[in-house]
Amino acid sequence: MIERYSDHAANERTFLAWIRTGIAFVAFGFVLEKFHLLLLRFDIPTSLADPKNGIHDTQNEGLILVGFGLLTLVLSLIRFIHTNQKIRSTIQAPYSLKMPFIIGVIFLLMASFVFFSMLGL
Repeated sequence: MIERYSDHAANERTFLAWIRTGIAFVAFGFVLEKFHLLLLRFDIPTSLADPKNGIHDTQNEGLILVGFGLLTLVLSLIRFIHTNQKIRSTIQAPYSLKMPFIIGVIFLLMASFVFFSMLGL
């Protein structure tokens, strides 16, 4: 039996949840980017694409979401490795809320940016 198996399993489940979140960001950003290509395909000038006529150019938001998804994947791997090392260590380490707080603030700022830019504000 693996020592501290339940801790390792919880760390792996958390890692997989972050991976799913990162993939979702990449997929949603990809969809938004493809919408931009759809606008170009139907010859809808992006200068006319504004919220007043119901069309909005989503190229920038799509690229940002793809980048943010990739960043989420990298940070999740770093956090998984770091937590795995802490679990294996015999030294007691205090739990720090710094990294989850920073990630939460980044998520909030990113979501706010996408939301307000899609509203045209």
